Amino acid sequence: MNTVKKNIIYSSILLVVGVVLLIISLIGALPEDSLGSTVFGMGCGFTAVGLGNTVLGLKNYKNHEKTEEIELIENDERNILLREKTSAKVYFIFSYIECGAILLAALLGYKEISLVLSVLVLGQLITWIFVANYYSKKY
Repeated sequence: MNTVKKNIIYSSILLVVGVVLLIISLIGALPEDSLGSTVFGMGCGFTAVGLGNTVLGLKNYKNHEKTEEIELIENDERNILLREKTSAKVYFIFSYIECGAILLAALLGYKEISLVLSVLVLGQLITWIFVANYYSKKY
């Protein structure tokens, strides 16, 4: 039940954010440049995904067999292991891709882009250190 309830809550929040973005863009609170179009597009996307996932979550919530199946799949040890190993491998690969992008941007003379990417990689590494430290103390 917890997984389905959390999915419904997250989907509802996404739906509300999408509707708020749509309202902001439709009442003209933003200037008529690319920002207004971007906010409108994000609002449409968030609303569509939030509405679809909320309806699907409510449908699954009413069907108790489906809810139990989702809980079993979500809490299966093999699936948890696969999710964790996949996340770790993707992080590892993208760390090198981001470092390569920093070097490429620096070599091409895009100092601002290189600096922004460097700050992002630094933030990831600091977050990784804090999370690793937390889990080493917890387990």
